[in-house]
Amino acid sequence: TAAYAVAFEETTKVPVSNLKNVLKESRGTLIHQGCVGCTLSHISVYRDVLKLGLPYALILEDDAVVLLDLEDGVRGVMMVSQIATGERNHILLRVYGADAALHWSQEDPDRLRMVDSGGTETVLFRGGGVGPHATRATRLPGGHPEGFIEAFANIYSEAAAAILGVDPVTGVTPDFPTVQDGALGVDFICRAVESDRDQAWVKMTAERSTKSSERT
Repeated sequence: TAAYAVAFEETTKVPVSNLKNVLKESRGTLIHQGCVGCTLSHISVYRDVLKLGLPYALILEDDAVVLLDLEDGVRGVMMVSQIATGERNHILLRVYGADAALHWSQEDPDRLRMVDSGGTETVLFRGGGVGPHATRATRLPGGHPEGFIEAFANIYSEAAAAILGVDPVTGVTPDFPTVQDGALGVDFICRAVESDRDQAWVKMTAERSTKSSERT
């Protein structure tokens, strides 16, 4: 096991353009852009510590549990972590209703599990007619695995359809992430931090547009 440290006092003395070389000399390995961005973030914290005269500061990996109060009285819990020991990169969605529950995992993306209140389990497979949105995002016949890479292909094709003004065969509005979605994500994080600071519910006022003309 090896531990590496960068003297922040030194990095703050050099231009940002030379920061990559400073980090390479410190670790002796090739540094990617993510490492540079992380270091710049830590430098910003270090400067605030000096400015405020704080005795110490602790920087942790992403790890949050957010309680959600959605429309129509629906409650939710979002767990996001970069320090969950043994876990790989994945997304797990669970929806619990009065009569049934839905389970979906990114590591097994072709299956959607539905369990009713009596414990009977039904497995819905990709390509099995589970809805127009799922049909539009399906690129291969059932039985052929689709995954992470195909998700990006769907984003590109949806964006192209919206830009070209192509009417979807299924009648579904093209759906793809935009700058607006990125801004909503940042706003969500800010609201979560505000809620934690004030120990109170904080309302999200902005909404995601579903109109194709507003998403190009």
